[in-house]
Amino acid sequence: MPMRLFRLIRGWVLLLSRPESAGRDARPAFDLEGKLDELGLDERAVAAMAVQHGWSESSERRVVEKLGFDPGPLHVTRQSLWFHLARVGVAGTVLVASFFFVVGAIWEGHSALFGEQRVMALFTLALLLLVLGVFEGLQISVALLRFKDIETFDAVYPRAAQLHRWFRTESGTRRFLAGRQFFVVFVVFFIARTTSFPDLRHLPLLGTPLPSSFEALWFGLFDLGLAGALLVLWVAQLAPQFGANREPLAFLELPGMGPALRASFVVDETGVTLPGFWFSSWVPERRRIPNSRSERYRLAREEGIGAAAELVRHRLIVDSDGTLVRVEKRLQLAKGGFVAFDDRSLAIGSPEVETPRFEFELVRDGQRIEGEQTLASHRVDDDTAWTFELSLDDQAFESGDQVILTAEVECGELREHTLTFAEPTRLVHFVIEFENVDEVAACKAWVQRFDAHLPDTGPKTSLAVSSQGGSLRAEHFCLFPRPGEVLRFHWRTDEEASGHR
Repeated sequence: MPMRLFRLIRGWVLLLSRPESAGRDARPAFDLEGKLDELGLDERAVAAMAVQHGWSESSERRVVEKLGFDPGPLHVTRQSLWFHLARVGVAGTVLVASFFFVVGAIWEGHSALFGEQRVMALFTLALLLLVLGVFEGLQISVALLRFKDIETFDAVYPRAAQLHRWFRTESGTRRFLAGRQFFVVFVVFFIARTTSFPDLRHLPLLGTPLPSSFEALWFGLFDLGLAGALLVLWVAQLAPQFGANREPLAFLELPGMGPALRASFVVDETGVTLPGFWFSSWVPERRRIPNSRSERYRLAREEGIGAAAELVRHRLIVDSDGTLVRVEKRLQLAKGGFVAFDDRSLAIGSPEVETPRFEFELVRDGQRIEGEQTLASHRVDDDTAWTFELSLDDQAFESGDQVILTAEVECGELREHTLTFAEPTRLVHFVIEFENVDEVAACKAWVQRFDAHLPDTGPKTSLAVSSQGGSLRAEHFCLFPRPGEVLRFHWRTDEEASGHR
């Protein structure tokens, strides 16, 4: 038993002392400016994106959250630095004071439960905090791992893989949560009695009397045990929960997790938790809540096979009469590991189409990587579409690679362009530019977003058209398009634009 207890404590210390587990505020500040530069978004683009999506503000944190990043601490300004230092100072002071009051009061024999049995009180408190920490962290691990496939980690975390089979079903999770709560209630009750000091009105170990004018404060801290409650919060609840949230498998692998799970199941088998199910029987069955677009992107990027994109910038340059189309597409990969990449974004809805002239380019860390380029044409509904493919011979694509496609095609009069997404994508920035603007009296553009299996079912959104750099320009930002989703852009010029509704 002492050796098992030692291994459990040592495992906790190693888990919580890892550099990446130093806490939320210990992470480097999120470099939004660097991330936006990496995505090629300037202040004007961010402001346009905010206007298009109706964001009430375009602050750093707002933009980061909408793009689906985990901001953590943002850039530290002078004001936020002082606020952070004040938080650290208050937290450190309260932490030291709580430890001093609790340990000192127990050592002086003021514990409401143990009295003069000081060693027994300290040992029991440490043991109860450890037990509570096991159940608190175990709850987080179970919640995070229930729907995960951890068979690939059998060799690294054999104990965790075995325990996972116990709670991966709904009934297993329910039985654990019920039994776990039983232990938590009773452990917290005993800790509260151990850390209540009804007759303490002086500084422990020092003997200095406490001011009687703050009697209500001392009553709360010592008689009701709030000082001990803070200690429980930090040591036995937040610390193991944060540790399990960062490394759920490593936490589940720690010694003592198996007995805790078994004990929870045994308690549930006794039927002592059944009244809780009776009182909750009036709650209706849960509704299916879909994942957010950013979460679907994250899951598809982590678990999918093939490419995933951080940013797709699609620039379409059209002559005023729509007979010459140039496409400039830049795609930043969010994952690698594959050896061939194909792009099917060029689809021309015109009966007279020439074979496009094109060039594929792969840029990695500022250096161009050579690869084999191929082109194939096919029909999509009434459009002529092309598949551009770039394949590598002796290496694979990597996360952060820039794939750049430039193509030029002559066609009949063109009035729409369709983008279909095959890979998970974080952000799409579509720009259409009309050249020879001196010949264009008016222009109107709009976009329709819909599922490929339900064509022309989505609403149409008008795009603002502005004059910039000698051309007319319209742009659209699309966050987290689903694979199989379609963006169809339409435009009209001159008399058509004036008469279009």
